[in-house]
Amino acid sequence: MTGKTFWTVTELNSLIKQSLETNYLLKRVWIKGEIAEFTRHRLSGHCYFTLKDQESQLKCVMFRQQAANLRFQPRAGMEVLVLGSINVFLPNGIYQLYAEDIQPYGIGSSQLQLEQLKRKLEAEGLFSTARKRPLPPLPRRIALVTSRQGAAVRDMVKILRQRFPIIEIVIVDVQVQGEEAPASIKAGLELAAAHTGADLVIVGRGGGATEDLAAFNSEIVVRAIAACPLPVIAAIGHESDVTLADLVADVRASTPSNAAELAVPVLQELLGRTAEMAQRLRAAISNRFRWERQQLEQLASRPILQQPQLYFERKWQEVERIAGKLQTAAENVYLQKQHRLEKTVAALNALSPLKVLERGYAFCRREQEVVTSVEQVQTGQGLTLHMKDGEVDCQVQAVRRKMNG
Repeated sequence: MTGKTFWTVTELNSLIKQSLETNYLLKRVWIKGEIAEFTRHRLSGHCYFTLKDQESQLKCVMFRQQAANLRFQPRAGMEVLVLGSINVFLPNGIYQLYAEDIQPYGIGSSQLQLEQLKRKLEAEGLFSTARKRPLPPLPRRIALVTSRQGAAVRDMVKILRQRFPIIEIVIVDVQVQGEEAPASIKAGLELAAAHTGADLVIVGRGGGATEDLAAFNSEIVVRAIAACPLPVIAAIGHESDVTLADLVADVRASTPSNAAELAVPVLQELLGRTAEMAQRLRAAISNRFRWERQQLEQLASRPILQQPQLYFERKWQEVERIAGKLQTAAENVYLQKQHRLEKTVAALNALSPLKVLERGYAFCRREQEVVTSVEQVQTGQGLTLHMKDGEVDCQVQAVRRKMNG
């Protein structure tokens, strides 16, 4: 081949890249599709994902600088709109969408971000009823973490004073709206817990649009309420407004005015209940005293207390009577035992060998051995005869054996 009739791979990819870059139809276009895969590189921070519909797929990349501006966490299965431009990555010749922005399709990004944050905090247990603390029944001092200029603080102070005039109120002025509001509310909660001496905190604001309540849906405020060492009442907007701050607080009030009602009792009602309880206590003590007095009077009417000497004389007579019976019984037992012993001694005496000697019999002993047979002696041996009144020493002259038969 004398002339150049071919393209190199790089030349072809470069031509395609140039063609795509000069095609305005492929610049900053919105693409709708479902995320099939989504991966954020741990080191570079770049995001790699695939968009798909029913018939095809498109590789996408979003660099770290653009990914840092995302207001929600994309995930597989989510339908989105992606703003980007089509281009070719020369080293591998693959065309892909270089994304600048991603927005949820069919739901606002702010709402999606809120739902994702809610699931995250709920998984950590921040909304669990097990961690919620009871409110003090009679708070001495209450810290109001809110805007000093708002109508909510005036309503709360008014109701607190009406219900419980002796309550001490500390207002911690914070921003409740705008970009700086979350950090301001967090600092206000920390100040209320550390430096006001309060034993209860009310955090909140009056009603407003959803965007106006955004600070109370921020992660900073939610975690600040969870970390507060004092019980917290959330009083944000109207009854229909439910923020993440409401969910994490120990008690949620429907309005700031309701928060004041939940925080303190009505002093006059409390005093009335106290007086009623005191009256019941006095009645109970009086009834108890009357009963104890009746018991004492019954005891005092008993004979032992009326005539104690007569009572003890009767008891002493009874003791002497029982002692006499015991003595008689003991003597009878002694006589029975003595008679039985005498019979036993008589029986033993009747069987004694000494009684046999008294009838003219004697027994013979050689040295220390009792002789009972002629086989035990021999002629010339010395023997001792034992009689009833003494002993006789003798010598064997002859031994004669008794003939049987």
